[in-house]
Amino acid sequence: MPGLAFVAGASALALSCAAPPAANAAVAPRQDQGPRPHLVIAPERFREALAPYLAWRAGTPQNDGVVFASLESILGDAPPSDRDSPERLKRFLFDRWRRGALGTCLLVGDGDTIPVRFMTLDRSDAAAANWAFYPSDLYYADLAEADGEFESWNGRRDDFHDRYFGEVHGESNKSGPINADACDLDPEIAVGRWPVSNADDAAAIVRKTIEWEQSTGARFGARGGADAGHAGGEPTATNGGSAAPDTPLGGAIFAVGGWVDVRSRARAISTTLDRALVGGCLAFVHDDDASPAPDVETMKRSLARAPLLLLHSGHGQPWGWEHCLSEAVIDGANLPESLPPPILFSAGCSTAEWSALPPYTAYLDESGAEHRGTTAGERFESPPPPPGPIQPGSFDRSSFSERLVRRPRGGAIAVIGCSTGSQPCAISLLEGFVDACDELSRETATPTLGEAWRRAVRDYRRRERLDSLVPTESWYPPSIFFQGMKFVLLGDPSLRLPLQRRADPAPPAAPRSLER
Repeated sequence: MPGLAFVAGASALALSCAAPPAANAAVAPRQDQGPRPHLVIAPERFREALAPYLAWRAGTPQNDGVVFASLESILGDAPPSDRDSPERLKRFLFDRWRRGALGTCLLVGDGDTIPVRFMTLDRSDAAAANWAFYPSDLYYADLAEADGEFESWNGRRDDFHDRYFGEVHGESNKSGPINADACDLDPEIAVGRWPVSNADDAAAIVRKTIEWEQSTGARFGARGGADAGHAGGEPTATNGGSAAPDTPLGGAIFAVGGWVDVRSRARAISTTLDRALVGGCLAFVHDDDASPAPDVETMKRSLARAPLLLLHSGHGQPWGWEHCLSEAVIDGANLPESLPPPILFSAGCSTAEWSALPPYTAYLDESGAEHRGTTAGERFESPPPPPGPIQPGSFDRSSFSERLVRRPRGGAIAVIGCSTGSQPCAISLLEGFVDACDELSRETATPTLGEAWRRAVRDYRRRERLDSLVPTESWYPPSIFFQGMKFVLLGDPSLRLPLQRRADPAPPAAPRSLER
């Protein structure tokens, strides 16, 4: 297949033309696997800019090789039976996964470059005929149903539902299941996205990613026993953590007031990360005399200690984390360019907007027609036409998360956040991510960001009991159900996490509070 390259080593690019699996090919098991190939999908025009990254990733141990596939080759070689470009792309991923040839996938392109699948909610809004669409990269990670067959996210195909994917009901439609399209929502692979629209931005993230892994590797060296990387000394926040002042900080969680009260859960998150993360972890919680306030000044002091993971609970906006983090805060911290930028994860609203939010914002529908959106006065008397998979120019949306990832220096190396409004149940995603980090610190010497995120989404289904949710008079049950569909990883899923290599047994499971 032209456009498909297997990188066997730091300087080898050998064309590969793997045949599709036979109809009776063995189905890949759903349980967790060891390292598998890392797939990079990008427009052909990005190939040269990505070459240093492909060579670098071919020499790192967390993946079993790396493969580059051009977007043009994937979409051009798809059979005509595939319904649209997102399905063609997903079937390409599914076929590789079924052969055991895929573990992580990096999509190099923003919503104006790489096709987007929009999921559907029966949101109560008369101007939108009670429908809304949200971009969801979980579509590309959730490849198979429980029996191993292709997961289309399109179980219901009558009338207009045939063009609505990942339908979630229960807000305006009170009869029938919440999971109207019978989506599996158990991701088989880890998917991340670099939100770039040109080769120069791609090249900048390539350089930053390589420098990040080089600097963090030199900073922490070989990962050793249970105390590796801990600085000792007195804790500086309420978690009893081991991170000492004036030493590199592994991570911190900022639990900001004015949102749902999750202080006890934030402290538990910090305690778990403190034993898993190289450099320890601190908790800054609101309304606690023993803790520095989770505000801008505390954030600046934390950033100066080069944390590699920053977590957040509280209100969010496309411009930042309310009361603690924005581009202006990062710029005002006057950080040395040599400091490795952090991984960010917020449970708040809209911190990672990255594509259109139809039919509220302006969008291009699947037929190519332009819509100004309901916020600009458009009104739909019937179910609105679904958005097209590419939202170019002014239809594309952005956020501080995208801009931080695209910065040539500093900013963020990766961000996990919500593409629209989130709800308090998003804390379960945060907890699942942290527990996955704890698991990975015991299981492997090469833990990755994508695997921790994949496990968090998978575990969310259990934590929030998605299979038992039914419509009520409230809008909240469907919001619980599709929370994981709204979150996105803006970054390289094969990025190696700075976790300690530990041999200590897992502590007994403590009951999780489900406070809202």
